[in-house]
Amino acid sequence: IARLRPFVVLLPAATKVNLNTAPREVIAALFDGMDLASAERLVQARKTRPLQKPEDAQSYMPGEVVVDNNRASVDSAFFFVTGRLRLDERQLEQRSLIQRQDLVMKVLARERVSQLLDTPR
Repeated sequence: IARLRPFVVLLPAATKVNLNTAPREVIAALFDGMDLASAERLVQARKTRPLQKPEDAQSYMPGEVVVDNNRASVDSAFFFVTGRLRLDERQLEQRSLIQRQDLVMKVLARERVSQLLDTPR
C-alpha cells in the first residue's frame, strides 16, 4: 500500500484518469499491454502539446493497446491546491481538495500542517 500511496487518492465520485496529468506509472497500469517506456513518451510529449481528447494518446501506445474512453480523459474535476507560508523558523502549509463543476469551485477537504523548521547555526 505504501508504494501505491503517491498514485492514489480517494474522491467522493468515480472519475476517469486524466492523461494530461497522470504519472507514467498510472498510465501504464491503466491500459492492458501498456509499458512504462510508452507511458513515459506520452508524459514527455504532453509537456509541449497537451492532449485534446483521449484518442490523441493512441499514437504513443504499443500497437495492441487501445485507449478506453470509459477509463481515460484529458480533463479533471478534482484538484489539490497547496499553500505554504513561512515566517522565521515556522512554516504553515495548507492543502485543499477542490471540486470544479463548470465555473463553481467547492472545497471538499482541507488539511493544515504547522512545523518548526531547522534553523542554521
